[in-house]
Amino acid sequence: MLHTTHTYTTKFRIPAPQKADIVKYMKSKGMEIPTKATRKVLLQMVKQQNFKKEYVIDNFFQTRGYTILRLPPYYCIFNPIEMVWAAIKKRLRKNNQSPELGDSVIDNIKTVIKELNETNLWKKCVSHVKTVENEYYVLPSINPIIINTDDVSSSEDCDSED
Repeated sequence: MLHTTHTYTTKFRIPAPQKADIVKYMKSKGMEIPTKATRKVLLQMVKQQNFKKEYVIDNFFQTRGYTILRLPPYYCIFNPIEMVWAAIKKRLRKNNQSPELGDSVIDNIKTVIKELNETNLWKKCVSHVKTVENEYYVLPSINPIIINTDDVSSSEDCDSED
């Protein structure tokens, strides 16, 4: 799975866009542009729009037939590196004897990482994530609920338990 953070095509790529850049952007989005609007007003108009965020990486993969699944950042159920970091931090807390970053702490970090490499933790975490992903693919079918708004009913039509 691929995570991206702040690569939107709907944002300006320069820190302080010129009025002409804003107008060009607004035209590309089909927005109306007031004739005597200032740069500040135009920026406010753009900010008020709720454009769907378009990630550059999504467009790249979509043209190749893939869909990117967005996950919450640091969500350990689908992100094996978070499980590995949790295991490393747990062992470091257990074995740490010094509150300061010294040679003994660095040696402890190296030892913990070496031990975890020997246990194939990464492969186990990836395997676990794949298992969880496969469980999410099989969703129960939900029967549609249809409410006919043309029907006229009153509270007298309903059964009541008096």
